[in-house]
Amino acid sequence: MVRNGYVSRSKEQKITTIYDIDAKIKGNRFSGKANAKNTDDPYFGKSSTTLEGGFFGGEAQELAGKFLADDKSVFVVFAGKRDAKKDDSESAFDAFKIKLKDLNKSEMDTFGNATHLIINNKQIPLIAEGKKSFAEMKFDDLVTRTIDGKNVSSFSLL
Repeated sequence: MVRNGYVSRSKEQKITTIYDIDAKIKGNRFSGKANAKNTDDPYFGKSSTTLEGGFFGGEAQELAGKFLADDKSVFVVFAGKRDAKKDDSESAFDAFKIKLKDLNKSEMDTFGNATHLIINNKQIPLIAEGKKSFAEMKFDDLVTRTIDGKNVSSFSLL
């Protein structure tokens, strides 16, 4: 997992590896661990043994996942997309929505809503207020929500 640096027209963008991911793929899901590359980093210096996520999109060209550091110091949500080449993937599971009224069929993703986190049956938005998608957020956008009367904050990792 990498962190993109400042984009400049005059010099090359600095890309820093912050976690090495070690996971096993089963179907369109994966689980494993995230090992911090720099244990001195105050934000991303802790590893996790409980990483999980999945692949989705028509050609499995997208992925999203999450992990909580073992010491519970950071919760990371990540996503990515690649350009799919024709016939470079195989569908193992498809999801369709069929309306009973007229039997119209439409495709659904097989991952779920990666823009929300559910803890103790409470749905917590991960996107900053006023934004519609992760793509609209900056790397350091702070997301603050009030849960049971307490303010909870997290950083965007995009």
